[in-house]
Amino acid sequence: HSVTFEGVPVERGVLAADGMRNGIRVHREVQMPGEPAAIELTASSGTIPAGRNGIATISASIVDSDGVHVMGANPPLTWKVDGAATLVGPPTYETDTDKDGSQCGDMYIDTPVSNVIRTTERNGPILVTVSAPGLRPGRLTLTSVAPAVDEVAGISEPRLSDAGRRKITRDVSFRAVVASANGDETKIAEISQDYDIRETPGKGYEPGVREFLLERNAGIDSSTPQFRSLVSQLAGVLERTHGHMIADDYNFLIRQFNRTGKTE
Repeated sequence: HSVTFEGVPVERGVLAADGMRNGIRVHREVQMPGEPAAIELTASSGTIPAGRNGIATISASIVDSDGVHVMGANPPLTWKVDGAATLVGPPTYETDTDKDGSQCGDMYIDTPVSNVIRTTERNGPILVTVSAPGLRPGRLTLTSVAPAVDEVAGISEPRLSDAGRRKITRDVSFRAVVASANGDETKIAEISQDYDIRETPGKGYEPGVREFLLERNAGIDSSTPQFRSLVSQLAGVLERTHGHMIADDYNFLIRQFNRTGKTE
C-alpha cells in the first residue's frame, strides 16, 4: 500500500520514515538531491579484451554536488571516446521526454542512461568522456588488454589488421517510407502528455483508468473482455508509477489494442 502526505515541501535533505514490519522496527530514508552539478560514469567492466570484439557498457548519471542522483535532470549529453576503442551508440543524446508518438529517439528519458564502446585491434587505455551544458563532465578510464592466446595446433588464423579498413557510412539521404498501413482509424486516441490519475480507495486505479478512457473516446465499447484487459494493464502501470501515467507507456498499450484488439 502507499501513504500520501499532503503539503510536505520538497527540500534538500534526508526524507526518512520509520515503521513496524512483522513486529520488527524498520527504517528507510531517501537523500533529497540539490541542483544538478556533475556527471558520474560507471562501466560494466574496467578491462576489456582488444580485438574489436571487446565491449563495455558505460552508464552516465547526473548528480548534485554531494554525489546524490538527481531525478528529472535530462540535458543533452555528448559522448566521446579516446584511445583503444570506439563508440558504438550515438555520440549525442537528446531526451525523448517531448517525443510522444515519435518513430525515432535515443531511449533517453532521464539518467542513468547507457552507451556501448567497442575495442580496436590494439590494447591500451580508453578514456570515455560525457559532457552536458552547465555540468562538470564525467570521465572514466578503462583498459583494453591483449586477449589470451588460444591457438590450436595445426590451425593457422592470421591476425586481423586495421590497415586499409574503412568504416561503414550511413546514407543520410535515406528516408523511411510507409508502404502500407491499416488506415488512420483508431478505436482509442493516443495522448500527447503525461497525466496523473487518482487511486480509488479499496478499488485501485481501474475506476480512474476507465473514466479516463471513456471521457476521451466517446462510443468505445467498454463491455468487452479486451477493454477490461486494457483497463487492467493500464492500472498495473499506474501501480508502479503511483498514479502518474506516462504518455509513452499509455500509447504503447493503446497501439497494441488498436492494432490487434488486445494487449500483451
